[in-house]
Amino acid sequence: MSFILSKSTFIRGLQCEKSLFLNKFKKKERDVLSEEKRKLFAGGRSFEDEFRETLGDGINIAKENPNQFFRYAKITEDLISLKEKLIFEATFVFDDVLVMLDALRLNDDGTYTAFEVKNSPEIKEVHKNDLGIQYYVIQNAIPNLEAFYLVLNGGDGFKQINLKDEVSEFQAEIPLKVSDLKEVIQNKIEPIKPMGDHCHQPYDCDFLGYCSKSLF
Repeated sequence: MSFILSKSTFIRGLQCEKSLFLNKFKKKERDVLSEEKRKLFAGGRSFEDEFRETLGDGINIAKENPNQFFRYAKITEDLISLKEKLIFEATFVFDDVLVMLDALRLNDDGTYTAFEVKNSPEIKEVHKNDLGIQYYVIQNAIPNLEAFYLVLNGGDGFKQINLKDEVSEFQAEIPLKVSDLKEVIQNKIEPIKPMGDHCHQPYDCDFLGYCSKSLF
């Protein structure tokens, strides 16, 4: 299973090409993860697990095949061929991009429903980009995707919003973005990018310390 970009690195690259490059070639320069962020990530994983429980029993590819990441896409393909009803961490690769879906459900009519879980009270632009790149990759393997739900934290429960139609509208833009970001990786030349608002939007970059060195 070979790939150049993943969903997370695609999102990272949209925020900053230099961050994408550093994440690939200079990982040791990454800032130390704060305790606050560790708790935030842990809360997100817990929220995701809670939602999965509402869907019922399914096969979690990552948990059932630890340390076999290179097999996830093939395992997903096999489970789909066997018409498995519910798959967690379903993995797909297309156009050198890998995505792992929180949950994929086979419906009674033979169509599929996808779920992406975010521990957030509202839709953000980055969420749409997240689902957009996943849809771009997944529809190559599953053309009969009936719905793609963004699952948010409704406070007293889960809030599900079907964004399939919305993310479908900007699919034509994605191949060029993918191509540009793959080129950043393949060129192996660190991009020149001054610091600015993009360092904190939509996320605080984890290479702030590295880039700050050039200011002194």
